[in-house]
Amino acid sequence: MKTVRFVIVAAAIAVLGIAAGVRLNPSSLILFSPGVTNRSPYCSVWKASLDGSIKLRQQARTEQIFQASRLIRSESALSLWSTPSGEFWIPSGDGRILSLLLAQEERNIYGVDEWSVRRGDVVLDVGAYIGTWTRHALARGAALVVAIEPSPASVECLKRNLAREVAAGQVIVYPKGIWDFEGALTLFENSSTGVGNSFVEENSSAKKANAIPVTTIDKVADELHLRNVDFIKTDVKGATERLLRGGSGVVRRYGPRMAVSTEEPVDNARSIAALARQIRPAYQMKCGPCLLDSHEIFTDVLFFR
Repeated sequence: MKTVRFVIVAAAIAVLGIAAGVRLNPSSLILFSPGVTNRSPYCSVWKASLDGSIKLRQQARTEQIFQASRLIRSESALSLWSTPSGEFWIPSGDGRILSLLLAQEERNIYGVDEWSVRRGDVVLDVGAYIGTWTRHALARGAALVVAIEPSPASVECLKRNLAREVAAGQVIVYPKGIWDFEGALTLFENSSTGVGNSFVEENSSAKKANAIPVTTIDKVADELHLRNVDFIKTDVKGATERLLRGGSGVVRRYGPRMAVSTEEPVDNARSIAALARQIRPAYQMKCGPCLLDSHEIFTDVLFFR
């Protein structure tokens, strides 16, 4: 009888402990969720359960920013929004994507401390979209940011959002995609806001923009006569390995710190890391948060230095 009572009490304590843990960190439910798959060798279910709080805080902050923002006006296919971080033009659509980007910048999605942008850096923002992270890099002290973006609507937003910085010589807007050769490709426009546009990934509702010019990181550096490349941030929706192959000269020569988005299903964190280290064996690597989406665990960002 005592054994049965002990088991019941122990089970009750365990259930209460689990309930308390879930209350403190709702993402810990992942530990008990069936059907969760892991597509990153640098993540574990335990790390994803801990890092899930990052996503929850980001979601909450996104909503706060959105509630504090307002649409000022629309012009053709663009919209101007007022936010707590200033005014931004975006391709017309739901303003929540702008709020999400600003929340990501607040949590330093692309690096902190020695892994991030430093004062005086020459920076490549590859997949710059509308320039939220370009502004963030400048605020951290970057001397020059080359904002590289292939989508015509996003390029127009970049020019408007960063007009003052371009005039001051702090920003160069570079209207091409990045690949491992120079030419032209079809860009899959996967959303009305321009987020998720890709040369690789196509969703069921994608529109096709043909003959979008692409080039390589090596050619960008040569064309712009860059004295150095200190940091590369890349969010290129499946094209990271192409970027690394086409930028191998810059990577070998300058050894830039890199923050590489690996959130898309087409991004293979293992092969990206292997290629980066093949090009520059001295690289140290750090895994950013391990997040969960649609029952898949993935590495948010990989960092190299």
